[in-house]
Amino acid sequence: MDSSTQAWIESEFFKTDFNDKRLVDRFKKILLTMSDKAQQTISSSFNIWSDIKACYRFITNEKVTDDLILNSHRESTLMRISKENPPILLIQDTSYFDYNARAKTVGLDSIIRHPKSGDSVKGLMLHSTMAITTNGIPLGIMDQRYIDRKQFHGKEPRKLRYWNNPIEEKESVRWIKVISDIHSLMKDRKNIIHIADREADIYELYRDVSDLNEAFIIRAKVNRSINKNNRREAPKEKLFDKLEQMKAKGKISIKLQVNGKKKYRIANLSVIYSSISIPPHRTKPLKKMEPICLMSKYKQLWQLREILRSLLSQLSGLLSRI
Repeated sequence: MDSSTQAWIESEFFKTDFNDKRLVDRFKKILLTMSDKAQQTISSSFNIWSDIKACYRFITNEKVTDDLILNSHRESTLMRISKENPPILLIQDTSYFDYNARAKTVGLDSIIRHPKSGDSVKGLMLHSTMAITTNGIPLGIMDQRYIDRKQFHGKEPRKLRYWNNPIEEKESVRWIKVISDIHSLMKDRKNIIHIADREADIYELYRDVSDLNEAFIIRAKVNRSINKNNRREAPKEKLFDKLEQMKAKGKISIKLQVNGKKKYRIANLSVIYSSISIPPHRTKPLKKMEPICLMSKYKQLWQLREILRSLLSQLSGLLSRI
């Protein structure tokens, strides 16, 4: 085993403490063994049965928690972030682990619907947030949490829960909680940009994250109404329609690797930005539901332009590494 890997483990997890030195030693030994076998199962990673059994005993030990493991890594990640030039990108997304074939496993959740049969697929949902530079260099995991979808299930049909329940009672609240928790860890750090996929395109995220004065890039899912004077006013403009009528501020072509017979394809990207106001849905409760002006919190628009230019200049190199 490479001695540099051993040194990295000692440095990265120097604060890990399970209140038992034997567990810490076992943890580092497991990491060392599995460091070059990350794609293999536990039983395939170890050569002898005693080591396999010791790994499973470690995992099931009540003193061992994912928070204790992540905390030391997070501190090391914060140290790396402090040494990098801004902006730093914090990208969050959810992974779905399909354990449908494990009929005897208990405690699994319904994660997705099978694309062919439509049956519920059992497994786990893991929501992770990774810090990277605009050059595509990973700095570490800033947050990682399992999502218990069962706690959000209710007797009402899903559509009624979606409209009637507050955001705190929906599983999509995880996107907001992650940004809020990271904000408390990085209050003094400027030029952090949170990036999330379409599931984070929700009014409450824009409201709460804007209150924290955090920068974000969210992939829009809904061609929502914008720039309304009040929420019950008839729609004047739609988001996608407005952007399609504007001139791009920057363009870039990226060569992406794809699956199947076609190895690569060219994606042409454009960046368009504008100050807009997003109203809450007209059927939502009035409590703290006011139109949100996005981009208006920047004192000078050129600051956002410089960030966008930086992202554009590095985007090709970043995506080529994915």
